[in-house]
Amino acid sequence: MKASRAVSLRRLEPVREEQLAEIDAPEVRRLPPARTPRDRIMPAMTVELVRAAKEDAPVLRRLLQYYVYDFSELVGLDVSDDGRFTTPPLDAYWEDAWRHPFLARVDGKHAGFALVHQRSRVTPDASTWDVAEFFVMRKYRRRGVGAALATRVFDTFRGPWEVRQLFVNEAATTFWRSVIGAYTKGRFEEAIIDDDRWRGPVQTFDNSNR
Repeated sequence: MKASRAVSLRRLEPVREEQLAEIDAPEVRRLPPARTPRDRIMPAMTVELVRAAKEDAPVLRRLLQYYVYDFSELVGLDVSDDGRFTTPPLDAYWEDAWRHPFLARVDGKHAGFALVHQRSRVTPDASTWDVAEFFVMRKYRRRGVGAALATRVFDTFRGPWEVRQLFVNEAATTFWRSVIGAYTKGRFEEAIIDDDRWRGPVQTFDNSNR
């Protein structure tokens, strides 16, 4: 076994002020400002709006689970005993001519959906197009996907439109005001409804001549 070597310690003397003056200050390197996610250049994406066929119903039902999950924190929904949320029935979307189901895809991957009705939710008008449900998965939010999909939905059907949001869903209201404002160049109206028909803002516009 090797003997341990003694280490001599040298006591450091305090540095005098005149010695400090002789020390050159290190060069300060200025770092560029941190970039936020919005500053980063997003890669080009292929955004598609595809009419959902009857055989797509299982996919749409699964995506509805994520949609209702997002809503659960706003309106206090709980899952059923089987661990799933109760979702609206879909069979009528392939039975009623006034219902139109769409799937959203980004680069070929499922990214959300849009359900459109040709009848107003707040008036007796059966010619008004209504965005019944609209969903974009979190991965694709704040990347322009929602706006691109909404534009494709509007361009698919011409005529009067209404888009509704609940009072509690302020983020959706901000999104739709921005998207509709850009789509119509500011030519849209908004009403606040608070009765049995609906409880929240409703934007209306007409794209017949767009």
